[in-house]
Amino acid sequence: ALDVAKTSGDSLRLREWSEDGTKDFCDLLREFLSQRLPPNASSAMSIRELNGVLDALALGEADRVETLRSLTQRLSINQMIWVTRLVLEDLKLGIPDSQVLKAIH
Repeated sequence: ALDVAKTSGDSLRLREWSEDGTKDFCDLLREFLSQRLPPNASSAMSIRELNGVLDALALGEADRVETLRSLTQRLSINQMIWVTRLVLEDLKLGIPDSQVLKAIH
């Protein structure tokens, strides 16, 4: 979605985040997104829509990569970080960080 080369320094930092040990994935993702997205972008998605998207992901009814790519285009950076934390931690959807990375490349 953001057309970032998989071999770029920033991309490699995100891919190797667990080896870094200094920050969690979402902290690195925030830095990454803040360099590529407008800082004060407002959301173009309602909570109801987001809930539907997350439900579709949880039920396997949505293409994960395309859905995450769409979210990066419709949510602010803070909202994207919040959703990423939900998907990776709280909702236990089983979406690995590699899927999030694919969505931003």
